[in-house]
Amino acid sequence: MAEAPRLASLDYIRGLAILGILAVNAAAFAVPMPATGNPALWPFPLSMVDLWLWWAIHTFLEAKLYTLFSMLFGISLYLVGQKADPHTPFVRHPLTRRLGWLVLFGLIHGALIWWGDILLLYALTGFVFWRWRSLSGPKLLVWGVIFWLIGSALMSLALFSLQPFYAAHPDYIPQTLTQVQTDSTLMRSGFLSSLTLNYRQWSGSLIFTLLLYMPKIMGLMMIGLGLFKSGFFTGRFPTAPFLIAGAAALSLIGWQNFLDMRAGFPPGAHEAVYGLANEWLSPVVSLGYAALLMRLSGTALTRLLAPVGRMAFTNYLTQSLIMTAIFYGGRGFGLFGTMGYGPLLAIVATIWIAQIIWSHQWLKTCRYGPFEWLWRSLSQGRRVSLK
Repeated sequence: MAEAPRLASLDYIRGLAILGILAVNAAAFAVPMPATGNPALWPFPLSMVDLWLWWAIHTFLEAKLYTLFSMLFGISLYLVGQKADPHTPFVRHPLTRRLGWLVLFGLIHGALIWWGDILLLYALTGFVFWRWRSLSGPKLLVWGVIFWLIGSALMSLALFSLQPFYAAHPDYIPQTLTQVQTDSTLMRSGFLSSLTLNYRQWSGSLIFTLLLYMPKIMGLMMIGLGLFKSGFFTGRFPTAPFLIAGAAALSLIGWQNFLDMRAGFPPGAHEAVYGLANEWLSPVVSLGYAALLMRLSGTALTRLLAPVGRMAFTNYLTQSLIMTAIFYGGRGFGLFGTMGYGPLLAIVATIWIAQIIWSHQWLKTCRYGPFEWLWRSLSQGRRVSLK
């Protein structure tokens, strides 16, 4: 059976998301987990250039790209599920097989490659989400906002609960800085050491990540599918209101990040108080980005991004393989804990260029990216044609 034509907007928006996610995740590849969340805990003092680069990433990219990606993931599950007979038993449904294999990919990716894996979270959330996919667009939007509000409220409560802990432990920063130095040395020292520390960070944060993020991701998947069914991604909505709202939200986020930077990223306040705008306004910015790209549909920018989005799974996994080869000990250069944001983002920009070129060249002769092909073949229980 011939496949339905692809909706170009989903590909180029996904392309923006997957490239931007690398810039956000870059610090999590390059420094220990505590430093990833707070520049004051970096293994060495950051320069003013580094701090302004942090500001730019957290203002323009942080939380906005995974928000877009979550919305598009919900749409993808719906489109895949549409092809199945509605009477297909759960255990034989293509979505069950597809998400089951994604669980395995996520376990391997998180435990053996990089602790910041999102595949497992998306797969497990997808098992819950796909039961709701048949709702109408307006109902999905209502339920999506409810789940997202619950998720963001849980996240804010969790972060605010840290403030009494930090107040009661004034030695937190010096102790954590010592741990950051120890972890940096371990991550550089060899393959077994880096693998062990990566596994410890992944397994230690797994339950916390699932509990806090699943309601929010569930809500974003619903919002994405609700907007898709309502015609947002096919240009039926006017884009101007989304652009104006996104710009207003972005200015508030930028101002709060500036105040955070000026205050020196105080533990507790950095995560909770100064993170409020990003937590609650990022979806508005994300939809503004989507609206802007749809206005630019057919331009050189969207033509560059679309193949990257078609190979998002491959590009996400190869980002992890490349970055851990650069920073983890025993896998390549072992540069963990040695770079500020300046050289780190130079690496990110190089990977962006490589992935844009690679995606364009690969899709000239192949229908799917390599990992997309593997995932599809495993899900269907047969070798799918790559050409």
